[in-house]
Amino acid sequence: GSIGNVNVDYITMYKADVPNPVTPKIELDSVTIEAEKLTLSRTESIGLNLSGKNTNGNVADLSQATIEYVSSDNDVLTVNDGMITAHDPGIADIFVHVTLNGYTVTSNTLKVEVTTSMDTIHQLVSEYAKNGTIKHPLASQLGNLLDQAKQHLDKGHKEQAVKKLNHSLRAINNKAMDKYIEEDVKENLNTDLTALHDSLK
Repeated sequence: GSIGNVNVDYITMYKADVPNPVTPKIELDSVTIEAEKLTLSRTESIGLNLSGKNTNGNVADLSQATIEYVSSDNDVLTVNDGMITAHDPGIADIFVHVTLNGYTVTSNTLKVEVTTSMDTIHQLVSEYAKNGTIKHPLASQLGNLLDQAKQHLDKGHKEQAVKKLNHSLRAINNKAMDKYIEEDVKENLNTDLTALHDSLK
């Protein structure tokens, strides 16, 4: 029986020498972004919700993570500190690169569309008039033209509505009116009025 004891001791000793199994390092596994809506109009901003999961399936703490926000077209949408802001009509992809403990994960992609409509352009002109980036007489002229265009559209008279939009475009691009409108505002309205005009034709 003594040999058996030696063997047993040997096995016990051998076991003791085996290092404890290394606990697998918990790494960032996936990141998901969500937004409350995917259709915006110019100047509208919404927050982006970000959540991450670790390789062990638990929710990741992203408070120490480095987050890089990406928009596929900054003319359409910009993203800063988790806020998406809409600019020109169009569609852009939004996603994020999240780096945590040296591991970088790319999130899912959200397709966000910026649209324009008679109502949003009307609202825009009112806001510009309020903050003084369009001044009178141009502000009131534009307001009137858009009112008329909206009335035509509400009655289903597309052609007349398009005519009023053409008049609006002419008004903002009239050299004599340059002093009543700021350049970037003119650019925005040109883009939006043209997009709306083309969608009605």
